[in-house]
Amino acid sequence: TTQSTSGLGDATTQSTSGLGDATTQSTSGLGDATTQSTSGLGDATTQSASGSRAGRERGSASLELAILTPVLLIIFGMMIAAGRVAIADGTIQQVAGDAARAASLSRTAADAQGAAESLVTSVVGANGLPCTPVVSTNTTEFSNAPGTPGYVTVEVSCTVTLSDLAVPGLPGSVTLTGTGRSVLDTYRATS
Repeated sequence: TTQSTSGLGDATTQSTSGLGDATTQSTSGLGDATTQSTSGLGDATTQSASGSRAGRERGSASLELAILTPVLLIIFGMMIAAGRVAIADGTIQQVAGDAARAASLSRTAADAQGAAESLVTSVVGANGLPCTPVVSTNTTEFSNAPGTPGYVTVEVSCTVTLSDLAVPGLPGSVTLTGTGRSVLDTYRATS
């Protein structure tokens, strides 16, 4: 039996039987603890008299959750915004090229503008993009004489709204622009 009665870790150590069975008890100070082995080769049970570890950490999970939740929501919102912009940008780029091709197949400049606008409106609507496209068709080279090379250029602009995500630091909207250019048939007939 060993006993210490002073300091911050007062303890009593007593061996009662077996190969390492021990009772250790601290009666005062910062490290109050009881360790007791009841049988066998060192089986032990630990209990703190001044408050269990689980009691001291009980509020830790709640605090960590309260700190991490807004951070995770901001990251999730930014991922949604990035996805929304990437999908819209890809669609606008693709539809601009398709609209230029549709316009190049038309016989007149007016038909080319109509074909480009119609195609852009239908594709943007079919893809569910949250924007109203603005289509600008350059058909000045339609007046070139047959046999003279020319191009038709279509520019599509679309403003994607991000304000509904309510993520701090994100702009309320992003304007995306796509440009497509297609060659006119050099030997096309206008009638």
